[in-house]
Amino acid sequence: MKVVLIQEVENLGIAGDIKDVKNGYARNYLLPGKLAVLATPQELASAGARRERELHRRQQLNEEMESVAESLQDQLLMPVKVGGAGQLYGSVSAADIAESVSNALNLDIDRRAINLSSPIRDQGHHNVRIRFAPDVYGELTVTVFDDSIDPAPGLDFVFNEEEQEEEPTFEGAIAEIEAEENAAIDDEGNAEDLDTQTDEDESTGANLDQESDAEANDTDEEEVVEN
Repeated sequence: MKVVLIQEVENLGIAGDIKDVKNGYARNYLLPGKLAVLATPQELASAGARRERELHRRQQLNEEMESVAESLQDQLLMPVKVGGAGQLYGSVSAADIAESVSNALNLDIDRRAINLSSPIRDQGHHNVRIRFAPDVYGELTVTVFDDSIDPAPGLDFVFNEEEQEEEPTFEGAIAEIEAEENAAIDDEGNAEDLDTQTDEDESTGANLDQESDAEANDTDEEEVVEN
């Protein structure tokens, strides 16, 4: 089905774009959501002008929001109630972050502008991306922490041991590989020594058996002489 978008649709297009989509997608989502209209001759004729207006609006919005994005602080503090095991009572959602950012900037930020795949359920520092305008983004660290902590934790605050672990380096990886190779060589050497020792023990045992047989023969000969 051919439609003309009248609003931006993620991964599809902007207002004024003409798109061929599946019938079910158009009838169940685009058309009832007022995101598109059927590509009638009249809509097709006005699609170009609609798209030009949308491009102009987006350019203006980009320019207006650039300064807002630049004023965004590096850290957003989100104090929450935490249980005895360190678990949050509830979670921090995109709507919660949007509300806090809106209050900080004195600006209305829609929750859909917050790039958050799932609600935050753990204490710590969480990197979040915000879309202020079609082509203007900002990034900040959302610090979720126990509201009883005083003073509030800075970006250098470590919440658990896992955050203290250093990221692996190339040199460290090489050293680890060399250590494993050396350990393998040592194991092979120990195995060879064990095999050698086993051969020597078997040889010694055979010699002892021969000596015992010789002594027994000597004893038998002595008894025969005496008789």
